Amino acid sequence: MSIFKKALNFYIQKSLHVGLSLTSMTWHIALVYFSEKLDYVTLSSIFLLTTLGYNIIKNATYLSLSKLHFFFLKDKFYNLILLVLFIINSLYLPSKLIWIYTITTLISMWYAYDIVLIKKTTILSLRKIPYLKVFIVALIWTWISIGIPISKTIRDYSSVSIIHKKLGILQLIWVIMLMIPFEIRDIEKDHRSLRTIPQKLGINTSKILGVILGIIRLYYLYSITSDKIYFNILFIEFILYTTLLLTTCKKSSLYHTSFWVESLPIITALLVFFK
Repeated sequence: MSIFKKALNFYIQKSLHVGLSLTSMTWHIALVYFSEKLDYVTLSSIFLLTTLGYNIIKNATYLSLSKLHFFFLKDKFYNLILLVLFIINSLYLPSKLIWIYTITTLISMWYAYDIVLIKKTTILSLRKIPYLKVFIVALIWTWISIGIPISKTIRDYSSVSIIHKKLGILQLIWVIMLMIPFEIRDIEKDHRSLRTIPQKLGINTSKILGVILGIIRLYYLYSITSDKIYFNILFIEFILYTTLLLTTCKKSSLYHTSFWVESLPIITALLVFFK
């Protein structure tokens, strides 16, 4: 295996790519829709928390709230570095962002693990509840990518505009769309009880759904987007997404989904940056 391929695999498998993806998504939404250029402290906090969270969720084997079995984690040293960096970074964050990250962490842990309480009562993880998996992931990504720009620009949450609420719904739809290729790839790995979109609708119907959701999203984004150049970028994003979605299958490679699909928010952010 070449050095480049080893480096690329490390970059993907250690969740660095997904961390950059959510960071890019939040940055460009804040800039375009809130006229807010996020500072490096905020951007690095999004990247560190996302990378750490995904790495722990993928590699932890067990979590009990009564014993906190973090010793079963793989890559303990790597995760510890990320955790220390995030804690240092958090010292410079406003309290609103700390609350956003706290809620995100609690929901993420509940999503990933059965929670075993002191009296041996078990609360099933959210991803084991039928139909919820895709919506919980979409909710978390939307909470970060929309919640952070709102916390930076709006003092009173009651003053959030209708446009921002529409944007939140459209962002939720976008993340669900991004999840469909992953669910198609994992259709045979995911337990049938999860009732994922491809399991319920089939692969071809799921692809059609993804395209239809994309058209609906573009239509409503056009109504709230005054920048024609940015809308052209969104159209390019849709074309790239449709191409990747239609070429996704059960045997799609790691690079097709975990690299190229997750690259879409990064590509969009780059196009926004250089426009």
